Amino acid sequence: METYSPAPAQPNTPPVLENLLDVFAVAELLAVSPDWVRSHANGSRQPALRCVSLGKLLRFRRADIEAFIQAQLTAPPKQKLRIM
Repeated sequence: METYSPAPAQPNTPPVLENLLDVFAVAELLAVSPDWVRSHANGSRQPALRCVSLGKLLRFRRADIEAFIQAQLTAPPKQKLRIM
C-alpha cells in the first residue's frame, strides 16, 4: 500500500498559508496586554509591530514577532575598568 506524500515545495517559494497569530496569542508571547499589541501594531506607539490587517482584525506572522523580538535586543552593558 502506497502512502501519500505531498509534492516537494518549490525552491524559494514562500508558504502561501501560514498559521497566523491573533492579538491575544502575541500578547501572551510578549507578556504584554492585548491593548499594547494593538497600539504597536496600528502605529500609534513605537516600536512598530508588523501585522496583517483583515478589516478590523489584526493577525501576526510568527516570523515577524521573532524579528520584532530580535530588533529589541540591547547590547550587554559595558563594564567599567577599575583602576587600583
